[in-house]
Amino acid sequence: QNKKLMTVVSTRNERVFYTNGLNTNDTKITMKRNKFSNKFTKFPYICRNIVTIKEVGFVTIPEDASVWIDYYYDFQADKVEITKIMTIREFIDTLTNDELMQAIKINGFLLCYLNTNKQTHDLCLNAVRQDGRTLTYIKDEFKTEELCNIAIENYDAHVVYPLFDCALANIDESIQTFDMCVSAVSYNDSNLKYVRDDFKTAV
Repeated sequence: QNKKLMTVVSTRNERVFYTNGLNTNDTKITMKRNKFSNKFTKFPYICRNIVTIKEVGFVTIPEDASVWIDYYYDFQADKVEITKIMTIREFIDTLTNDELMQAIKINGFLLCYLNTNKQTHDLCLNAVRQDGRTLTYIKDEFKTEELCNIAIENYDAHVVYPLFDCALANIDESIQTFDMCVSAVSYNDSNLKYVRDDFKTAV
C-alpha cells in the first residue's frame, strides 16, 4: 500500500474532490487553482492527515498526463485515473501489520479508526508515544502502567483537539500510581479531579 499512489477523495466536512474514473481539470469538482490541479500523494501524507479525511482513492497516471512535484502534497497532474475509492476505515482494514505500525508512528490517531480487535500492545504503545491523547481509544487490557506513563508525558489536551479530556480521565484508578498522578497533575492540573482519593492530599 505504501508504494501506491493515492489521493483524498472527500473530507469529513463533506468536501468532495474526485469521482471514480478519469479526473481532469475540466471534470474536477472543485475550483481549479492552477494548470495542474489534480493532486496525488503517497502513504505517509494520508496518515499524517487522517483525522480530516473521509475517503481515499487509489490513483493511476495516464501515459499522456503532465505531472509535476507539489512540495506539500507530493505531486500534481493535469489528469488522474481514480481506480478505487475507500472510506478511511476500509483502507485501514487493508493494511498489513507492518503498514499499521508505520502508520501509527506517523499519526497515532489512526488508532481511532482501527477495529479494537486488531489492537496490539505494540501498536497502542507507539500510538501514545506519537500522541498521548490516543489513550482515549485504547482497550483497557493494554492500559498498563508503562503505557499510561508514556501517554501522560505526550498528552496535550489543548493542541488541535480542545475537547479532549485530560489524561487521568482515561486511566482507571486501579492502574494509577502516586508518581503517575504527580506527573499528570504537573502537566495539567485539571487531572487532579481524576486522582484517586487516597493520593489527593499528598498530590
